[in-house]
Amino acid sequence: MMSDIFVIIGVISIALSAIGKAVCDSISHHFYESIFKDMDENFWNPVKSGNNKWRNGDRSQGEKFLFSSTLFVSFTEGWHVFDFVRNKFSIIGSLLLCCSMELTIVSMLMLSIYIFFLFSIFFEITYRLLTPGVEHVNYLKWLKKLKIRK
Repeated sequence: MMSDIFVIIGVISIALSAIGKAVCDSISHHFYESIFKDMDENFWNPVKSGNNKWRNGDRSQGEKFLFSSTLFVSFTEGWHVFDFVRNKFSIIGSLLLCCSMELTIVSMLMLSIYIFFLFSIFFEITYRLLTPGVEHVNYLKWLKKLKIRK
């Protein structure tokens, strides 16, 4: 019973980690094509939000608040918030999934492959939803091209 709960929370955590990565990539690489383009650029646009950790946006004036450029940087801009989400939930999800079963070397390898694919699927879905203005690779069309010819 407890291992089932670990698996469910672990999978949800990996999904949240993938969502965090998708947000980071969306605003870093396609800010003006993303759903964030109409939101506060001083928080969401990484080109502008990097100054949020500094007093009056000026590095020479020092940190905006104690540890705003180090320990608490996760609360200064959208990219760092979602990078924090990605990192923490990746660790939590992996640990919970590992704790949910007795693992051999082979099962650890299989679990890491499972986590990789789970993360990748959630990432791709979320990234595509966050960047509707970007032309994404059509993997179904790509797979058809790989078809072996007789």
